[in-house]
Amino acid sequence: MGNVEVDIRTRLHPFLLAASLEVRDELLALVGPGGSGKSILLRSIAGIYTPDDGTIVSEGTVLFNGVLGVNLPPNERRIGYVPQNFALFPHLSVEENIAFPLRKATSQASSESATRVNDIIELLRLGRIRRQRPADISTADRVWVAIARALIVDPDILLLDDTFASLDQAERQQARHGFAALRNAIHVATIVATGELEEACEIGDRVAILERGRVLQVDHPAN
Repeated sequence: MGNVEVDIRTRLHPFLLAASLEVRDELLALVGPGGSGKSILLRSIAGIYTPDDGTIVSEGTVLFNGVLGVNLPPNERRIGYVPQNFALFPHLSVEENIAFPLRKATSQASSESATRVNDIIELLRLGRIRRQRPADISTADRVWVAIARALIVDPDILLLDDTFASLDQAERQQARHGFAALRNAIHVATIVATGELEEACEIGDRVAILERGRVLQVDHPAN
């Protein structure tokens, strides 16, 4: 599991993103229309985007502090991030894509890395496509490969940026059910950004509504 506290501000056109969130051992569904700031918020947590000011703290470690000038690089944040376009390397196999973050890992021996990759591939049932390249597999499979790559570093927090958006309705429903089962197995704190309120209420332990850079409400789906 994991905990993250976010309180950031950054100027976006045509509004100011000023968002505060706290995620503790749960799945927080972040819902809002396109352009509301969801992606920038997740990218800020992941370390891919630098906000103008604020703080981001994960498991007691300061990842970003605008006043103190702290801004840890992505590979030091222990955060798994899945962008909407998956960002898989087209020239690498599924197995190589999943293993890629371990190339930057600090101290894992090659045998330990191989074991970790095999465990993740088995957990997500990707063995049948492990030797194939992204262009040769379905979009639904690419979703799970991207999630597997995000999980390979054993992150404290998992971030999904509208990851299921490119799937059709049947695939999307199946992916939601599959991800719920995965979380029951791995117990990692997660933020999922989505443009669909129905999806947010189905998958989230809590739902945060973001509009024009502001968190309007955070509550349990039943409320």
